[in-house]
Amino acid sequence: TLLAAIEEAGLGGVRFANIDPVALSRLGVEIERAMEARPPARLGEGVCIRPGYSPQLDALRLGSSLEGQLAQLRDQYAQLTGKSNLRLTKGRAGWWVEVTKGEGPIAHEQFELGETGPGGRLRYRTARLRQLQAQQLEQLERVDELEESLYRGLRQQVLSLGPSLLSLARALAEVDVAVGLATLAHERGWIRPEILNSESPILTIEGGRHPV
Repeated sequence: TLLAAIEEAGLGGVRFANIDPVALSRLGVEIERAMEARPPARLGEGVCIRPGYSPQLDALRLGSSLEGQLAQLRDQYAQLTGKSNLRLTKGRAGWWVEVTKGEGPIAHEQFELGETGPGGRLRYRTARLRQLQAQQLEQLERVDELEESLYRGLRQQVLSLGPSLLSLARALAEVDVAVGLATLAHERGWIRPEILNSESPILTIEGGRHPV
C-alpha cells in the first residue's frame, strides 16, 4: 500500500492523521466502477455513468434506443406505400419518412407531407413516428434523472470522506516535496554538511539558494 511504501522509504515523519485507507480504497474502486473514463464536463451532455454499473440505468438506456423499432417500421412503411427506397431520417424537428423526388409522393392517409429534404426529397410525418419520438424523449429524461441521482450519490460518498481526503492530500504534498529533494540530491550529489562546534564563524554562504 501507499502508506507501507512511504514508511519503507523512511518518510515516517509525514503526518497521516485522520486518514482511513480502507474507506478511501473502497471509494476509489467504486468511482472507477461507476464513472466513465472521460465523463462530460456537465451532466446531461454525455454518458457519465458506465454501462454495467446500474442494471436499472442500463434497462432505461436500452429502452430509449429506437433502432430496432425504426427498422421494423421502415419495412412496414415500404410495404404499405410500395416505395422500396423509402427511409427514415432524423432532422432537427424529429423523425421523418423520406422518399426521393423521382419515386413520387406518397398517397396514403397515414402520411402527412412536411418539409422538403436535401436534393428535393419528400418528407412525411406519421402518428406512429410522433409517438415513438415522444416515448424516446420520456425515456431519455428518465435516463438523465437516474444518472444524475447516481452521480450525486457518488459525490456524497466523496464528501463524507472529506477530512480523510484532505489529510491524504496534505500528506502526499509532503511526500512530493521530500521525493523532489531526494531526487535532486541524488542527481547533483548533494549532502547534508556537518557543522562543527566552534566559537568563531567558519561557514560563509554566498549566492546560496534553498533547494525546495
